[in-house]
Amino acid sequence: MLKEESFRSEDKNINKNQSVVRQSNIELLRIVAMLFIVMHHYVTHGTTNFVYLDPPLSVQNVFALFFGAFGRPAVGIFVLICGYFSIRSEFKLPRFVSLVAQVFSYSVILLLLAMFVLPGGSAIGRDDIFASIFPTGYGTYWFFTSYAVLILLSPYINKLLLKLTQKQHKALIILFVVIWCMLPTFIGASFSGSDIAYFVSLYTIAAYLRLYPLKVNPSRHFALFGFWAFILLASIALPSYLLNYSGVFRKYITYFSEYNRLPGAMCALELFLAMSQTKPFYSKLINEIASTSFGIYLIHDNFLIRPILWGTIFNSSAYVGTPLYFVHFFVSVLIVFVCCALIDTLFWKLSFGKLINSLLDKYLEKVTIRIKSLYSALEKFFVKLI
Repeated sequence: MLKEESFRSEDKNINKNQSVVRQSNIELLRIVAMLFIVMHHYVTHGTTNFVYLDPPLSVQNVFALFFGAFGRPAVGIFVLICGYFSIRSEFKLPRFVSLVAQVFSYSVILLLLAMFVLPGGSAIGRDDIFASIFPTGYGTYWFFTSYAVLILLSPYINKLLLKLTQKQHKALIILFVVIWCMLPTFIGASFSGSDIAYFVSLYTIAAYLRLYPLKVNPSRHFALFGFWAFILLASIALPSYLLNYSGVFRKYITYFSEYNRLPGAMCALELFLAMSQTKPFYSKLINEIASTSFGIYLIHDNFLIRPILWGTIFNSSAYVGTPLYFVHFFVSVLIVFVCCALIDTLFWKLSFGKLINSLLDKYLEKVTIRIKSLYSALEKFFVKLI
């Protein structure tokens, strides 16, 4: 059955007849990353008034922003997983179409649910409908749109990276790190198309780690993850304190929390290195839960659902400043994760998605062969012209 690329960690053996065994250490990382993303959305969509509060910001504000900040490194983790496994695998059109179909299915169904079942359906306008019917093209799910472009480019990226020497690959990584991480971190530089470019940078780093494996103690990387997490906390706490003296520090409270800033990027890299270097093991339960990660993202972060989820169902902002805030925070995150995982299992994995994937396996593979033949013919034609 077809499954997600960046949301899976299957590594094919040389013998194609052998069954694929997913590494549960990486699958566990996917679960942790998705929990980070739900935490991030609780803060950004449920209690955004944290960012705009007048000074002084409380300890609760600082730690809420800190826990929410891990959603950014989580994005990097999923891209690193994608690059790590895709560099040694072949692009498969049915798998890509399956992802697009899953995004479309959830987007349209949640649109219908928001229009005819949930409160506020009359406020849904034409732009909302178009964004739901064409979610990938409209960037309705910004991560998936950028990720889809990355996957379409991956065959060409792989060809380039596999032709580089180790030294050249290192030099390319240094160039990417300077442009897409160091400059944004230290001088606030911003580049057009930065999401896709940053994804390509992470893909290149992960590919290097796969092609030239590091032999390191995972405990060292867990410790380094802790160090960068502390730096992330300090980068939030210090501007929050200085805000008492000048409003100019307000914009720096979340400045270093962005995914292409050094603390967030290093948190993603160190946690990925720690988990990927951990001794591989297999757990059916972990793998099953991790396989719902994509569905969890599509359900809870739908732009029509999240105002109702965080504003009406959980009423997150009502707990700001109360002793129960963090209890509500973690309980809500866990409930959202579990409920969305169950929905994805019942709707996509065991029913509708299973049907879609079986049809794609049956019919799209033939189309893929024809497209490859046409592509090869065109490639030979253009090579002769050149």
